Amino acid sequence: MSAGTALLAGIGNSFRHDDGAGPAVVAKAMELAAGTPLARCLVDAGPLGVPFDLVDLLVNWEGAVVVADAVSSGAGPGTLTIDHLEPGTRTLGFSAGRQRRPSTHGIGIFDLYRTLCQLGLAPRRLAVIGIEGADFSQGAGLSATVGAAITEAAALALDVAAGQLRSGEH
Repeated sequence: MSAGTALLAGIGNSFRHDDGAGPAVVAKAMELAAGTPLARCLVDAGPLGVPFDLVDLLVNWEGAVVVADAVSSGAGPGTLTIDHLEPGTRTLGFSAGRQRRPSTHGIGIFDLYRTLCQLGLAPRRLAVIGIEGADFSQGAGLSATVGAAITEAAALALDVAAGQLRSGEH
């Protein structure tokens, strides 16, 4: 894909309450970008159930990549985090210095990126926006706290994508 594009990918299951935050962030980002010059540079990956669904999209992607996903780090619900992953990084962002928690997806974004790096197939840089979830039980709809943070997370995703496109950091 063209180096002048940014892939926005939301990971999660909208039928597990806050796990659906990733796709909600991307949907809101696309809504916020509509009608702006940035909109022509954005590619919506569509809702992806698990990080592994990113493999086909990321292999040899030349543009910017921003992934949104619900996280469970122990921070307050709705807390936003951002990590920039690059090949050769010893520890990858969110998991650095913290006890690793099993991903609800089986393989997490950081493990997937590390594997793609080892195979020489990873994009040069990938930004991950995490939104701290509160309720990962079965059912539709985000918790109030996570729902309230979606617009801020979407604006952050657009800022990161625009910054990467401007600076060529992809």
